Amino acid sequence: MNDTIMTLYSLEQEVGHVAKNSHDQGREYLNDLEIKYLLKMTKHVVMKIMNQVMERIE
Repeated sequence: MNDTIMTLYSLEQEVGHVAKNSHDQGREYLNDLEIKYLLKMTKHVVMKIMNQVMERIE
């Protein structure tokens, strides 16, 4: 798998883990800390993919 696919896959796994953990705890919704964490992870992944794209363009 290429880096972009692996990066997206790791984000998907993390989102699934957080959602499953919330569900296992009997909650219908994610709490504020979980949401902030996932937003931070998503931002990190987007930046990593953008850097990969820019490297390919150069």
